[in-house]
Amino acid sequence: MPAKKKESIEVSYRMPVLVRKLSQCFTMTQDGIGKKYDLTVAEAALISAMEPGRKLCSTALMERQGVSKGRISRIVESLSRKGYLVKSEHHADRRHHIIELTDRGREVRQAIAEEQAEQCHRVLSQVPEDKRGLIVPALEQLVRALEQVRHAGNGSEEE
Repeated sequence: MPAKKKESIEVSYRMPVLVRKLSQCFTMTQDGIGKKYDLTVAEAALISAMEPGRKLCSTALMERQGVSKGRISRIVESLSRKGYLVKSEHHADRRHHIIELTDRGREVRQAIAEEQAEQCHRVLSQVPEDKRGLIVPALEQLVRALEQVRHAGNGSEEE
């Protein structure tokens, strides 16, 4: 078997395992943050995706998070009850809502960002310094590829 084909097969076997492990590690970090602030992983992700002082409609949040409108509605309702978000009716369409972080939501968003940055620092400290520069470009490429596959999958489902 040619070396290139063998390498390609090896990567195709190793890749799912590595992506799954990466995802599990990230989820464990998110779970810890969630427990600390009484948030589910989805709630913490939504708070993290919002920009302080910026209002977003529910549709924009749905697109940004890549989840259904019903799921966004449930997450927003829960975060609103917990005091992290303020939800008001859209001025032009009562079916949509305008969502904004409360002061408490902004504080928790900042705390989550700081905790995630600390975790990334701890992880990178375990990587040899001469290899660290390779990680970000590789992760950026991986994220682009994952998004392309996800968007391609969404396109085929709608047709």
